[in-house]
Amino acid sequence: MGLDTVYLLSPLSGDPRVALAYARLCVVDAAGRGEQPIAVALLFSRADGKPISEDAEPDMMCGHDMLLRCDAIVMYTDLGRTDAMLHEAMRAFDMGMPVFERKLGWAVSA
Repeated sequence: MGLDTVYLLSPLSGDPRVALAYARLCVVDAAGRGEQPIAVALLFSRADGKPISEDAEPDMMCGHDMLLRCDAIVMYTDLGRTDAMLHEAMRAFDMGMPVFERKLGWAVSA
C-alpha cells in the first residue's frame, strides 16, 4: 500500500490540454499505487480553456491548509518543473514532509 494522501504537482504551463491530460495520468498513477491523490492542477485549472501561464500558477496553488493535510508531495516531472512546483516542494520539505519525484515516461510529440 502507498502513502495515505499525496499532494500532486505537475506543470500547469504551456498547452492547457496537454497539462491537464498529464495531470489526469498522474492521478491514475498515484491511485494505482494505493495513494489518495490531491491534484492541484486539476482543482485550479482554467475552465475557460485559455492557456495557463507560469505567472498565474502561484494564484492557483491550493494553499498551506491543504498541504498540511497531506502525507507527502509527489512532483511529476515528465513535462518539466515550474518555479511554482519547486516553491511548493520546498515549503513541504521545510515542514518535514517527504518530497518525491516521479516520471511516467510520457512525452509530447511535436
